[in-house]
Amino acid sequence: MIIHIPEITEENGKICISSRVEVQDATTNFPEKLYFKFPGDHREFVTSRADGFAASLLLLAAALGEDMEIRGEFSPRLLHSMNEYLRIFNNWFPRRIKIIDIKCNNLKRQDENSIKGAVVSAFSGGVDSFYTLWSHLPKNETIPEYQVSHTLFIHGFDIPLEDEMSFIICKQAYGKLIHNLGLKFLIVQTNTRQFLGEKIDWLYAFGSALTGGALVLSGLISRLFIPASHSYSDLFPLGSHPLIDHLLSTETLEIYHDGATVSRFQKTKIISKWNHTYSNLRVCWKNPNGLANCCRCEKCIRTMVTLKLLGCLNSYTTFPVPLRRKNIYKCRFFGKSERRFALDIINQAVSIGRISTAFDLCCALFISIIIDLVKKIKNIVVKT
Repeated sequence: MIIHIPEITEENGKICISSRVEVQDATTNFPEKLYFKFPGDHREFVTSRADGFAASLLLLAAALGEDMEIRGEFSPRLLHSMNEYLRIFNNWFPRRIKIIDIKCNNLKRQDENSIKGAVVSAFSGGVDSFYTLWSHLPKNETIPEYQVSHTLFIHGFDIPLEDEMSFIICKQAYGKLIHNLGLKFLIVQTNTRQFLGEKIDWLYAFGSALTGGALVLSGLISRLFIPASHSYSDLFPLGSHPLIDHLLSTETLEIYHDGATVSRFQKTKIISKWNHTYSNLRVCWKNPNGLANCCRCEKCIRTMVTLKLLGCLNSYTTFPVPLRRKNIYKCRFFGKSERRFALDIINQAVSIGRISTAFDLCCALFISIIIDLVKKIKNIVVKT
């Protein structure tokens, strides 16, 4: 894989930085260029360095088994740490992620004096991102150097690029929210997922892709908080993880895996007391409709159940459909993350005496496990 020198252009009032990407695998069907687009007022923060492009595509190159050649300016620290990043993923997934050579003949530290020193929190409008934002607001974070000054909202991840309506609605709502909190709202649109979706599971690629969007703004950012999905007591291989997130730091931009000291249920309990979340909490990625959650997918159901247990579901206008027992029963928890979250909610429900809710979730979880087991048995039979 060759990542060519990034180019910065201006189109329709937006700043676009893109890099041509060459791969050896003739069976792939990637776009010709990886790009990041920003509003025009972000121009002074956008860098033409290759750090963000290589970080975003690292796991793709390793999945293809292709060495990576980086032709733009690149961070020596990041180059060194990306090798360790790959070794960790290779230990997790030895058959899928290969150890590759990463080459760059233009290693150069970014000038520290040119950085604006912003402290940024990645923000999607979900439970984890709201918790990290809340934790590092000046009123809650006592150390000034770690108080959030900006949030980074990415179009092209949970909101597909083609869903312009949802993006515009969320951009307006979250822009207003962040402004009212006295912070700055950063926006980026990227086609990163169009590269990764074909060859590597998004669950394992989203962390490096998210970091890539921040690295392109390295003229502004000194610290980036990536909201944790799971607590330290409940860790397993995932695209954002305390073992790996910091390895994509450079000499001038530090990456932090944030919020892993508390569970998703505990985070929800904390932010449920923050009224800014009532009209802005957005967790649905399956059938999103602007800020409105579909109230039927697994992620919606478990969030709604949690809010119901906390006694505040009716406060949330972003869940417009009532929660019914039959919807809990029909919910399916197929992934490892989903099952861990379900078990946590079941334990919480039992602890407060909500036995019927715990029973419904247990039934849904049991059926999900049986369905998954039957699929695995069928696959084995087909292969034999």
